[in-house]
Amino acid sequence: MTRPTSDGAERDSQATWVASFGPFQLSASPGLLAKDGVPVHLGSRALSLLIALVDSAGRIVSKKELMARAWPDVIVDEGSLRVHMVAIRKALGDGLSDARYVTNVTSQGYCFVAHVTRLQPVVAPNAAAVPSDAANGLPPLPVRMVGRETTAALIQAEVEQKRFVTIVGPGGMGKTTIAAAVAHAMLPGFDGAVRFVDMAAVTDGAYVAGTIAATLGLAHSDAASGIVTYLRDKRMLLVLDSCEHVIGPAAELAERIFMEAPQVHILATSREALRVQGEQVHQLQPLACPPDSDTLKAEEALAYAAVKLFVDRGAAGANRFELTDADAPAVARICRELDGIALAIEIAAGRLDAYGVQGIAALLNKSITMLWHGRRTAVPRHQTMSAALEWSYNLLPDAERIILRRLSVFVGAFSLEGARAVAGSGKTGDAEVVEAVANLVAKSLLVGDAGGKAMRYRMLDSTRVYVLRKLVDSGESFVVASRHASHYCQLLEGAPLPAVGTDRDRLVQQAEILGNVRAALDWSLSDGGDVQIGTALAASAAPLLLEMSLLSECRDWMEKAIAGLGDEMRGTRREMELQASLGQSLMFTGGDGEEATRAFSRSLELAEALHDLPFRFRLLGGLGTLLARTGDFRGALALARLAKSVAQEMDDPAAQATADSMLAVALDLSGDIVEAEQHCVAALQAAAGALRTRAIRPGFNHRIFSLCGKARYHWLRGECDHAAVVAQYAIEQAEMLKHPVSMSIALIWAGSVFLWRGDWSKEEEILDRLVALATKHSLSPYAAVALGLKGEVHVKRGRPELGVNLLQESLRAVRANGYEMRTGAFMHALAEGLSHLQQHAHALGTIDEALLLAERQGGYLHMPEMLRVKGEILASTPGADAQLAEQCFVEAIQWSQRQSALSWELRAASSLARHWSNQGRIDSALRLLAPVYGRFTEGHGTEDLVAARSLFAKLGSPVQPISQG
Repeated sequence: MTRPTSDGAERDSQATWVASFGPFQLSASPGLLAKDGVPVHLGSRALSLLIALVDSAGRIVSKKELMARAWPDVIVDEGSLRVHMVAIRKALGDGLSDARYVTNVTSQGYCFVAHVTRLQPVVAPNAAAVPSDAANGLPPLPVRMVGRETTAALIQAEVEQKRFVTIVGPGGMGKTTIAAAVAHAMLPGFDGAVRFVDMAAVTDGAYVAGTIAATLGLAHSDAASGIVTYLRDKRMLLVLDSCEHVIGPAAELAERIFMEAPQVHILATSREALRVQGEQVHQLQPLACPPDSDTLKAEEALAYAAVKLFVDRGAAGANRFELTDADAPAVARICRELDGIALAIEIAAGRLDAYGVQGIAALLNKSITMLWHGRRTAVPRHQTMSAALEWSYNLLPDAERIILRRLSVFVGAFSLEGARAVAGSGKTGDAEVVEAVANLVAKSLLVGDAGGKAMRYRMLDSTRVYVLRKLVDSGESFVVASRHASHYCQLLEGAPLPAVGTDRDRLVQQAEILGNVRAALDWSLSDGGDVQIGTALAASAAPLLLEMSLLSECRDWMEKAIAGLGDEMRGTRREMELQASLGQSLMFTGGDGEEATRAFSRSLELAEALHDLPFRFRLLGGLGTLLARTGDFRGALALARLAKSVAQEMDDPAAQATADSMLAVALDLSGDIVEAEQHCVAALQAAAGALRTRAIRPGFNHRIFSLCGKARYHWLRGECDHAAVVAQYAIEQAEMLKHPVSMSIALIWAGSVFLWRGDWSKEEEILDRLVALATKHSLSPYAAVALGLKGEVHVKRGRPELGVNLLQESLRAVRANGYEMRTGAFMHALAEGLSHLQQHAHALGTIDEALLLAERQGGYLHMPEMLRVKGEILASTPGADAQLAEQCFVEAIQWSQRQSALSWELRAASSLARHWSNQGRIDSALRLLAPVYGRFTEGHGTEDLVAARSLFAKLGSPVQPISQG
């Protein structure tokens, strides 16, 4: 018998097996592939094919048979089969680390070659085949166990093979449900000899043996010995549920039974392991949740057990909930924030009729959710999350309760060092904290993660919400929050400049620190916090925030901290650090005006008063960058030269390299290309190792800026192909840093090489990346620059109307952001576009304005192009003075030669040659253009050189000039 799947394929309804191979588990019905308990997404056809292959493991399955399985009643070619086989191999990691699963047998079909262990599915047994025993204590079989089918099958196999298994996990995870399902499934194999003992009803450890004896139908004065004697020759499955509150006596008796009754199998559930001989611990993981994604679709979300459970329970409500694409991201977030805990998800889904998906999402992590009720028929400790947590909390010794309460101040992960700093004080010693952390992990109230270089711990969110309330009730919250904030302040003050992109553990640590720093700042800078700690923490946290490009957030915290400074802290190092960080964050988020200048100037004033040379150097760099961005190129150059002298005084190679990079940028913008290149090369040579992995504190990586400059200088000198290679390398290096500001700089400055070369598709790809990056990280000046660059591309590609519109929009945006660094370049591009639209007067006015701006700013880099464009406008304007146009072209050539900018010179020479050609001065045009073109040794496929060759053909040159190497 078959049933149709969602895509029309049919699946054997009797195929209810579960198989295990490598780290994977495959359930035939319902079709589900998981890796270490986490769902692996496969399309339904690919899943059907995998089920067929695993079902016939070791046997060749013909292509015809496989296609009939996945595409019944549909004719498809073998190409479709190959595509799905590729998807299967990719999902399994076939071929990685020598793992082999599926092999192709030429001309025959495919074979699943990995070792497969077939597990008995956990399903309701046939009642007629199982002896009835009302005294076995088994709770009713779960009507529907969602998301735990594979886990239950694995546990069943472990019980059969190892004899003694304890399911361990936090409250509400579903331990009892799985144990009951496994017990029912194993009834036939034990001929009904399955006994289920609910330890939750046992109020004292002294009654453990008596309770087990009563379930077995025994009455004996020495219950423990009587149980062992009775079971010694019996074959039985004994389930001991909820052992955590009587852990000692339960563990002792379970060990005796295991050792002395060799045919008895034991399945226990507890919030901590029994820790006795023979025990195999199965740590029950949370239900798998989808990753954070605003574009998550319902079909994708339902591949995860947590969402599947939420939807299953919601569908039982009065409104018959069905998951839609619109609700999928919110449901996924609910499941994640509930830590994949089955009980919490069931309870939340039960509130769908009252609050809806969005309402539940809004109420998450509020104490009110702790009181939501689940099934009335559930045992009291499973009716609310509060009751489930109360059960665990009340079992703790007083010392562990105190430490658990104190640890609830942490957000996300924390280290053992952090736990000792925050939870240890007064009567609670360091050793006591260390021991308590281990015990709390064992009791599933903390989660340990050994994935990195150092062990990390965290508290599940639901547990934290509950325990945090206990901390408030204890009266210790202010003291603990102060220690928490002080710990992270000391940690950040003692940390080196954060590394970027080279050390995954360091990046993970940054993310861990960030969550706790945010919580500590939020508390300390609030009305009820400690503002002294808050301002110190804000100052020490700023480098991390800048490093992670959290610029808007950095600005907000710095403003709040500066406002909280008392009179005694004004004029101190703390104010200096806060003002500097405020200036940096304002600079990159669109605050390039007076606010940023005031912040930098105040910080520089304090650095000079405090005789802090390194900080003064840092501020000169920040202020110089600010002046360049606001269009004061002369001021930026003066500060760069001052920074160079300070760096020499510091005798620090890294500072020297940074100063050379600053000078290169300032000289570049000023149009002194030769000296700019000298400092660029010096910057790359000096302290290259330090700059390779560090983002210097003005907020970007100076090595990336130097690489961008090197690429641009290659192009300006006429080394067009070499320029493209270096530009691409600069972008790749920036990408490795995973630092949005440095990446944006690379896309703009290195990307300009592709614009100049005429690689339009490459430049458009770069600009799309820039727009996405700038939008994501609120880098509004860079988003405005991207618009202008897109406008330039459209003008160059013969779409002037679109280009002019984008350039005008960009100019409005960059001016609104105070970002004047590229205004002149955009204005001459706009003038060129207006000229193409025959708006000659407007074009001429725009280029004249650009020339005046360049003179005022001291920004002469684009002067050759500005003069050339003005000449083109004049040459194309009816009735304009032809001699004036020629003069502009000549001046453009002269500026190019002063700058040693061969590429600018070729453009200017081509424009003048074309102008002379129109006047019939062919020989003069050829004599002008030929030697300029001949100096190029590469880049002959680029836009400008192709245009020059076309001009030679138009001029009737008998032979094309040959490049001189």
